Amino acid sequence: MTRQSLMEEIPHTFFPLHDGLVEYLKDLGLWTAAIARRNRRNIDLVTRYCEANQRAIEMADDRRIWVSSKNPEWLEFWENYKRELGLPKFKKFLNLQGEL
Repeated sequence: MTRQSLMEEIPHTFFPLHDGLVEYLKDLGLWTAAIARRNRRNIDLVTRYCEANQRAIEMADDRRIWVSSKNPEWLEFWENYKRELGLPKFKKFLNLQGEL
């Protein structure tokens, strides 16, 4: 990936940026407040998903639900739990201000 293609992709990603990449962009003067805001939102969303997934696994264990992508009962449980928590689906952003 070139620096140019990287900078073109950053506005669209829902992945948090690696700390090393953040430092690199800061060193080059390419880090902006808008990128920082998006990155914080991405970090917060991924953190919410990780915490929710861990809790869902614990709840499924308590209910003796086999946690596997091959188990429809687990998949339904996980989808319902995400909906209950109001977790948005991951999707590509249009730009740093809006979403697709």
